[in-house]
Amino acid sequence: MPKQFTTILLIGEGQLTKQLGVRLLQHDHSVWALISSDGLAPGFARLGINPLAADLSEPFLAKMAVANADVIFHLANRRQHGMAAPEPTDLKALQNILSVIPRGTVKRYIYESSLAVYDNVVPGQNLPAAGIDEKVFSRPKSATGRIHLEAEREILARFSEEGFPGVILRTGALYQALPGILDQVRRGVYSLPADLPALYHRIYLEDYLDILIAAMEKGRPGQAYNVVDQAPHTPAEYYNHMAAMLGAPPLILPSADLQAAAPAVRYQNEKLLKEFGLTLRFPTYREGLLDGLQKAEDLKTREG
Repeated sequence: MPKQFTTILLIGEGQLTKQLGVRLLQHDHSVWALISSDGLAPGFARLGINPLAADLSEPFLAKMAVANADVIFHLANRRQHGMAAPEPTDLKALQNILSVIPRGTVKRYIYESSLAVYDNVVPGQNLPAAGIDEKVFSRPKSATGRIHLEAEREILARFSEEGFPGVILRTGALYQALPGILDQVRRGVYSLPADLPALYHRIYLEDYLDILIAAMEKGRPGQAYNVVDQAPHTPAEYYNHMAAMLGAPPLILPSADLQAAAPAVRYQNEKLLKEFGLTLRFPTYREGLLDGLQKAEDLKTREG
């Protein structure tokens, strides 16, 4: 796949979309972002990303949006702890896009799915000893999992019928150590989210951006990949390590039962790392938190 002057369409309008767009611009790609309203356009244009406002529920507009794209990244909405879950990637919009892409025009269609497609898998019941891999079958119980799995099936059906170059990334929780949170933890005023999971399966932002870009050349059409780091961890491990780094008292006391409630499960990422030829720069939350702390300190120095 040509590395220069590829026309890339980003479907999504959050911070991840902007950060990916900036990375792609560094590789001399022409980058467009599909957004829901013209009011969002200035934020993308300032970064050098071409904004394109269109309603994907309208087939004609969907066709216009994808007309010249060599690569399409379809990025899902992301849920934030403590907030209501947003609607997952709109299935009708995806169906409209797939229906209007001319055969042989798009080189890669990279769809951001979710580990939620496995959310009805019970740990310890006929699962690979090393953890859940991409071959494990599940009937998701959550709306998010069901919608993502149905979207995956639409993409895989197109691959089976005509070799459509769809690549599926079943992504864990994306994280980065934000300066505001670090400062609150340091001062002992951070409020823990009310909806902490028993066990985190995550990927650090910088590694995820590397993976998204690698997917253009290394992702095999018709394949799904688990996107997680090397170390699933409990909330106590994560937040208490953050506090220790900052010289603050633990945020979760040893008496908390979150760790005891954590299921004995991990998701395999071997397929991703082998086929993409990657080594994670931040293989565990420890490296990710350290990088976030360093970035926060650098930002404070520049602003000071």
